[in-house]
Amino acid sequence: MGISREIGLIKIIFSPYHSFPLIGWSGGFCAKLVYDVLSGAGTEFKRESPKPFTLTPLYVYKGGTWKILQSGICRGDKCSHVVVDPRFKYSFKIVFFDQSLVIKFIDGLTSYDRDINLLELNYNSIKVRPRLKKLSTERVKALVRIVYETPTHYMFRSWDILYPSHKRLLFSLGRTLYRITKLSLRMLIERIITRGMELLEDKTRVLKIKIGENKYAYGFVGEALYGIYLKEYEYKLLKQLLWLGEIVGVGRNRSIGFGVIKTSVKEILQ
Repeated sequence: MGISREIGLIKIIFSPYHSFPLIGWSGGFCAKLVYDVLSGAGTEFKRESPKPFTLTPLYVYKGGTWKILQSGICRGDKCSHVVVDPRFKYSFKIVFFDQSLVIKFIDGLTSYDRDINLLELNYNSIKVRPRLKKLSTERVKALVRIVYETPTHYMFRSWDILYPSHKRLLFSLGRTLYRITKLSLRMLIERIITRGMELLEDKTRVLKIKIGENKYAYGFVGEALYGIYLKEYEYKLLKQLLWLGEIVGVGRNRSIGFGVIKTSVKEILQ
């Protein structure tokens, strides 16, 4: 089975015209820039509606590497803040689920001259095509390591899930896949969750993040290790879902840079 859809990935590199402080999470700055550019192009979003994009927080280029700009992280009542400095380069990525928004955003950004000096704009169209061909019935045993690079927040009904639940991880990815391709894999995902995957190690910690004026959110960061024992086609699907997660993120608040992950898979010979 193959249902193919394309999403648009944009990477922006800029430097600010002037120094300015960030007293909250840098993903909020990125989201505001996206809203401002699209608003200038005549596109508005309702506050409560699902956002047609995900993004990363700001990265700053220092010492020859790109690092996440750590701002708005709270310890007690005190929250960290940083100054965005014209001497450095900054970047972030946006994934649009709607290709028409890509065109509007790129056109709007080229004429956007507030706060930032645009240095580079890179665009890639990414094809999302789940492949569900049944292969052999042999099972694959493997370890999946996920680094939750930015605060990640799941929900179950009205409860906050602030640990790396494999159930919430896969349900989040399944919903995103359905949103992009209209292909529902819920039954297959439930089978993977109940029969073939388990959380083995949890090395995450929960952070309190300032995301606005007197507004805070919580999320976990760090590393988690999962064990899997799946049929070959289930294993292939899981790897496709993890690939998608690295592009679009997982969990809630992805439109302000939550849920950025990096994954690695190591098969175990049996």
